[in-house]
Amino acid sequence: MSLAALPHLPPAEQQAILNGAALKPPPGLTSRFSDPPNDNNLALAVTILCLSVSSILLGIRAYVRVFVIRTVRLEDIISLFAFGTYVAYVYCIIRFMRNVGFFVHQWDLQVKTISEFRYILLIGANFYAVNILCIKVAIILEWLHLFVPGKTRNAIFWACWAVLVINTSYYVANVVALNLTCIPYEAAWDVLVAGKCLDQKALDTSSAAINLISDVTLITLAQRVIWSLHMSTKQKLSVSLVFAAGIFGSVAGLLRLIVTVEYQKREDTTYTVSAVILWAIGEMTAGFMVFCVPAIPKAIASMGIRMKLASVRRYWLHSKQTHENSTSSADWKHSIPSKIRQKRHPDAFPLTTIDSDIPLDLDSADERRRSYEAPPNAIVRTTHLVTTSNPAPGNELTQERHSRQHPWASQPQPNRWDPTST
Repeated sequence: MSLAALPHLPPAEQQAILNGAALKPPPGLTSRFSDPPNDNNLALAVTILCLSVSSILLGIRAYVRVFVIRTVRLEDIISLFAFGTYVAYVYCIIRFMRNVGFFVHQWDLQVKTISEFRYILLIGANFYAVNILCIKVAIILEWLHLFVPGKTRNAIFWACWAVLVINTSYYVANVVALNLTCIPYEAAWDVLVAGKCLDQKALDTSSAAINLISDVTLITLAQRVIWSLHMSTKQKLSVSLVFAAGIFGSVAGLLRLIVTVEYQKREDTTYTVSAVILWAIGEMTAGFMVFCVPAIPKAIASMGIRMKLASVRRYWLHSKQTHENSTSSADWKHSIPSKIRQKRHPDAFPLTTIDSDIPLDLDSADERRRSYEAPPNAIVRTTHLVTTSNPAPGNELTQERHSRQHPWASQPQPNRWDPTST
């Protein structure tokens, strides 16, 4: 029996139908109203991830605008309003999770649950439409400031304004149509209220299609401007990647369009609409990514993170090189047999250190030097030189600077006589 006839039945029959299954189960299956199988954990994980990403990115952009650039424009205010509707949509997801359940088959729900199901979808669709409207307007205004300097009126300028006008006009009309599909208004969700309702299939499909087209158009405009700049290919690629966050939005929009068409074909609406809800929050999250990600490089530069990371990288490379050098040195040393390392030339003259405080027997030293016949290519003697440097008289600042630059010369050292230098 169609639910459209339910408001006209006697109260006893209404109650019996309300307590029954919202859809006849397939052959071999029975309805399970108490704790039906669901994927609420998946929906919760996706929601937490999307909310965290959007909140962090919006916080980074707010930090850059307020504390780094110190300029707040209209698009920043609009983005805050968009975030408010985003949080409201998250509330709808939590409410859907508690009262209906994600990926719950309709035969596992009672008819009385359908009123709650419809109400959540209605307010969620309104929040989604307003969010997409606001975040797209904020993105386009931001890109007009970035890509169209001053009073330039080029193709990019007119293309951005065309997308802005079409996007705004459509979503304003979408919100109005959503709330006028049923008369009276309560008939849009309450199964016990009689009324006349229009089919929302065309509205849902057009919403997904328009959003996908606008996403692709914005990505194309941004990439066209970036790759026409007078920069190196590496720089263009870096900037292009910063503005490539919209690719995720296009993918999410395409998948939402696919699951929306599937949802409209199936009778098991409570199950198939779950994917539509989750891909919708993915689209909204992608909007905040496109709007906020370009502010990340400025945030990093303002906090000196890039320099710190470069310093850590240089220290790591230096430590690695030092370790490799010490390892190779040790390997080379151990690779030489001990007998070879300890072998001396038969005519070698052993070197020794002479204490300057002990009187030397110069005659015996001269005799040893004259009687010793050095072998070819041998070290006959070494000379040890000690130099001292006293800064020229001057003012205290010059002397202090000289002391810092030449600490080894701050204290004059006495000349020492080297017996081998004679």
